Amino acid sequence: MNRFKWPLLLSTLSVCLLFANPEEAKAVSLKENTQTVVSPGVIRKEYKATVSGRTNRVDVLQIDLNNPYADLEVIAGQGEYTQKATVSQMADRVQAHAALNGDFFNMSKQGAPFGPSFVEGELQSSPLLSVGLFGFGIDGNRTGHIESFTFKGGAYASNGTSYPISGLNKTDYVINHTGVPSHKDSLQLYNDFWAALTRGLKGSPEILVNKNFVVEEINLNGPLPYGVPDGKYILQANGKAKEFIQKNVRVGQKLRLDYNISPNRNWQFLIGGHAMLVNNGSVLPYTLDAKDIDGRRARSAVGLSQNGKTVYLVSTEAKTSRSSGMRLAEWGATLKALGSYKALNLDGGGSTTMVAREHGDFKNTVVTRPEGNGSQRRIVNSIGVMNRAPHGPLAGIAVSGPSNVVQAEVATYGVEKGWDANYHPKDVSQANYAITDTVIGSSAWSGNRFLSSQRGETTIRLQTMEGVVGTKVVKIQSPAALQSFTMNTENSDFVPGATIPVSFDAVTKNKRKISLDPSQMNWAVEGMEATMDLDSWKVRDGNGKLQPPVGTIQLGALENRGFGKVTARFGNFEEQIVVENPEFTKLHMILNNKNYSVGKDWFLMDVEPKIVGDRTLVPIRFVTEAFGANVTWNHDLYHAVIEKDGHRIELPIGENVAYVDGATVPIDVPAILDNDRTMIPIRFVSEHLGMDVNYIHTNRFVDIYGRK
Repeated sequence: MNRFKWPLLLSTLSVCLLFANPEEAKAVSLKENTQTVVSPGVIRKEYKATVSGRTNRVDVLQIDLNNPYADLEVIAGQGEYTQKATVSQMADRVQAHAALNGDFFNMSKQGAPFGPSFVEGELQSSPLLSVGLFGFGIDGNRTGHIESFTFKGGAYASNGTSYPISGLNKTDYVINHTGVPSHKDSLQLYNDFWAALTRGLKGSPEILVNKNFVVEEINLNGPLPYGVPDGKYILQANGKAKEFIQKNVRVGQKLRLDYNISPNRNWQFLIGGHAMLVNNGSVLPYTLDAKDIDGRRARSAVGLSQNGKTVYLVSTEAKTSRSSGMRLAEWGATLKALGSYKALNLDGGGSTTMVAREHGDFKNTVVTRPEGNGSQRRIVNSIGVMNRAPHGPLAGIAVSGPSNVVQAEVATYGVEKGWDANYHPKDVSQANYAITDTVIGSSAWSGNRFLSSQRGETTIRLQTMEGVVGTKVVKIQSPAALQSFTMNTENSDFVPGATIPVSFDAVTKNKRKISLDPSQMNWAVEGMEATMDLDSWKVRDGNGKLQPPVGTIQLGALENRGFGKVTARFGNFEEQIVVENPEFTKLHMILNNKNYSVGKDWFLMDVEPKIVGDRTLVPIRFVTEAFGANVTWNHDLYHAVIEKDGHRIELPIGENVAYVDGATVPIDVPAILDNDRTMIPIRFVSEHLGMDVNYIHTNRFVDIYGRK
């Protein structure tokens, strides 16, 4: 688009300035990263281009015009000029297999391209009268050309007089080499491809002419109050052109309209651009408006091979993580390095967008993102890459489902999309197929559901009833790939006799939400009885549909202790079902938190529990108060003494022994002083006083149970 003003050039300026022998601008290093067939005769390539010490991603659509199925088409906005649309919207509307943004335009005007264009076989815009602009076309022999264009037209009155037509479907502008406004003393032509209600220069007189060149209405005082009717024309007359109409044209008379562009090569495709970047294999100095459009920007261009049979549609991003952008000289050098014998600069900056279909897709995906990762700009036209090959039966498929799974994950695979031999997408929603993998085999499958029961790598192999095969390599990761792990029990009451449904959700480190099969967990039962039915990933409902992997646990009787628990471990993750004995009091603490509870009542301690050497240490006073133990301090021996129910424990501060009922017992973590508070190893002390301790790893809870 035109974000700049046209410079006023001396009238003696010649287009040949653009063809001066330049000093070779920049050395470019290209590395091809990927190559994909888009459609017959069309290849999409991704390069890493290093120029001026910077690395940029460059995307290329390479079109072989020798292939009769590879075709280009000018796509106009929403179908007409002045109705702008994004490149994605344009490409999807006409079912293009790829597209690149097209010509420059003035963002403050109605929305028409600067240059010439053929849309659906008709000339729908003329070139500007300014010098230094070029266009890209494909002739009737399917050979590409990049050259400058001129427009010639005339309005011929029935009395034999005539007046030149200066343009077709043009907004008003300033002619760059004369400084004269484009619509001054001019006759401008608008056809029904111009959708806006307003045209050209505001307030200008207008004339309506039908398809038989009969004048239907003349308004010499201003514009006609409607858009161009279907199949008709509106002429806008300014200055001397108005005088011509006033003197020579009447309603009901003929006014023959004739116009064309030069050169005329039986154009099958034609779109305008800006200045040339490469000519005859040499990079050109960019003189046209360079000061206004230079800088490290997103860029788009079209290049041609020397024989005109290979077209390169090229784009690069700017201000993204993949590209910093290129200056004009760097851009020209890149087009040459890609193989362009001639190259033409297209609209860039915020308009730059390339899209392409992946195999089997009915819509396009953005390949080159707009500058700064912005949203796609609505522009006037684009270059669509069309697939003219005939449609055929299904020939290729892609397998849906994750490429990386976690051991114990239950994943679903199937036919994601399909295409024929000419890369036309096919509807595969009703496809019938058989599926397996190359390593684990049938034991890992139930229908299209896969249980990744072992780590490593396997290949999913899917074959349709027509014999079309698709594969997907799948890596099976360890539990270390998880960020979080959750056991779901549907808010069940954990009491003896209850049946508890259990399922497992997890989130991987790359933010993928998954389900895990309960049978793949490491289970442990402590302090109670429990029976489990966990093999659930193959369970189907009454309609034969696979159900989510949910197991059940039947809780049995508690042993004579404060709690029983069922623990599920998966790697370093752990979840528990805890059944509490109502005949015991529970002291609940949280590591590194001063809040604690006894039964349903909450209190605040002055020193929080902590981990020391893999052992939990808690303040002695709060434990003893909760369970009625007696605590004394032996100043002479520097011992903490705990007495309860006839038991006596002495804990020397800082020593790895304790004295339990007079016997010396080794202890791996000694009692310590922390802010003048005695911290004791709670599991050692509690168990020697007949209490039960449960540490819940996931929540860092410490629960101590003592008989009431």
